[in-house]
Amino acid sequence: MNDYFHQIFKLNCDNKHVQSIVDGTSIDFKKGWIERKSPKNDDETEPYFPGEYASKPQSSFCMKVPNGNYLVTMTLSSDSCDSMTTVKANNGHIVLKDVHVKKRGTRKLSFTSRVDDYLLKLALLPEIKGDLSVEVELVSSMPTIFLAGDSTMTDNSSSMYPFTGWGQMFSLFLSNQIAVANHAKSGRSSRSFIEEGRLDKIWKDTKRGDILMIQFSHNDEKPDERGTDPKTTFPAYLMEYIVGARERGVTPVLITPMHRRFFDEGGIVKDTHGPYIKAIEKLSIEESVPLIPLDRKSKELYGKLGVGGSKKLFMWLQENEYPNFAEALEDNTHFNVEGAVEIACLVAESIQEENIQSLIKYLKLKEFQTEEPPL
Repeated sequence: MNDYFHQIFKLNCDNKHVQSIVDGTSIDFKKGWIERKSPKNDDETEPYFPGEYASKPQSSFCMKVPNGNYLVTMTLSSDSCDSMTTVKANNGHIVLKDVHVKKRGTRKLSFTSRVDDYLLKLALLPEIKGDLSVEVELVSSMPTIFLAGDSTMTDNSSSMYPFTGWGQMFSLFLSNQIAVANHAKSGRSSRSFIEEGRLDKIWKDTKRGDILMIQFSHNDEKPDERGTDPKTTFPAYLMEYIVGARERGVTPVLITPMHRRFFDEGGIVKDTHGPYIKAIEKLSIEESVPLIPLDRKSKELYGKLGVGGSKKLFMWLQENEYPNFAEALEDNTHFNVEGAVEIACLVAESIQEENIQSLIKYLKLKEFQTEEPPL
């Protein structure tokens, strides 16, 4: 092992007992399982656990580890019946989706997880009856995709579930050779993200060979202190991301914003970001920065689903449909889990279609399958 942290745990999903099998010593690690009600705020200092990202929150496995990129290998065994589960990590990141484990069968799968708060957090939703072996290995050489953007990309808090940014779903479409560090934050513009020191925080963690994906516009359009002008200050701020990345040996990638869900009387999706999209496209050409055309891809998707069908991607909720939302909601900007998965898929498709060399080698191809063959 080149890295200094490597551990294997054997978990019984029923009694939450954890046994270290590195040295054969049985360890009572009950404090590693976290079960609580989701906090009712968006406090950045408050940790969120993946088991809380559900209609009915479940416990999460949490262990203290050094910060960095981890290769996580899970071996799942089902006892008395077939099981289907989804694995979530960190702040609700879906890393393995709809994993089928046959009765008395075993599945072994691997994924990556980025740790920035000294906590590796995992959850099975739903939990399965059987055994689970978790091997975690720190891989310092593993490259990282850093995400800089707004609420449509961010890791939403568990108290806001099912609000979901596409960055929470992006790992689904990536191999276990790269990790995702999502620094996007709700309400931020290209300007306020820099002024609040969020870009500086990214620079502290980057290394040569990493990738920075940049998606702004929604809040740059606001008539307040976050606002920027699409012809002047907006491209100027974006240049700070591009120049800073290149100075550090990091590859910048620009993303045009997805459209809001607005249709005209003829049922055609409206362009909702106009001059800001043109500014990003112009900058991409002038600075030879790879571009993901999420405006075009999202317009095609909404148009295909239609006025009614596209609602299923967004935060359109009925009263008390989810525990965190007692009142009905009609939100045409922010995504639910299904919508975030679809947008993340569009990003992956664009990487392939645009032949973005820095990213394409890390895609899960073959229709973006998330499972591996059973043992």
